[in-house]
Amino acid sequence: EVMTSLEVEQIIRSGENAQVEFKEASNGLPQSFYETAVSFSNTDGGIVLLGVDDNGGVIGIDSDWCARLQKDIVSTLNSEDCVYPSIYVQPFIVNLQEGNVLVCQIPASSQIHRYKNDIYVREFESDIKITQDHERIGDLYFRKRNFFSESTIYPFLEITDMDEKLFEKARALIRGYRSDHPWLFIS
Repeated sequence: EVMTSLEVEQIIRSGENAQVEFKEASNGLPQSFYETAVSFSNTDGGIVLLGVDDNGGVIGIDSDWCARLQKDIVSTLNSEDCVYPSIYVQPFIVNLQEGNVLVCQIPASSQIHRYKNDIYVREFESDIKITQDHERIGDLYFRKRNFFSESTIYPFLEITDMDEKLFEKARALIRGYRSDHPWLFIS
């Protein structure tokens, strides 16, 4: 969902927190962006604002860089060599008076994601690597299993209990990432 400039300005005024991260990105995408994307996805989701410094000052991103950054983000988050499993985002530009801000809304995921084979979680305003902490990884799996219902069996659920609008919304999302997905061609 695309945000308005007023919504982005409000997020900037509120400052960084467990679900909001600012990154300058004036000379390109900082490598820490992907650690943050993975930690948000592994935890509760969040928003990364590129073109904003740690103090909430809008530095902006040059218009020539915007499209390239968007492409790089989408490509890397979908590259199994970097991020596994893929994280699907649609970064967008919001034009503020001080400059362009690239907004990346990272959804919470039912899966555990890795960046360059490392697992990160979000704590307060930090991305914490937990790759070698098996107890924390176990807790992460347990928390996700209790929050997401993908692996839950509902024995009395019938197709008539489903909302057809939700199927169309899912197809629209899938179509944006893979136009030949088999779910697009079935009723």
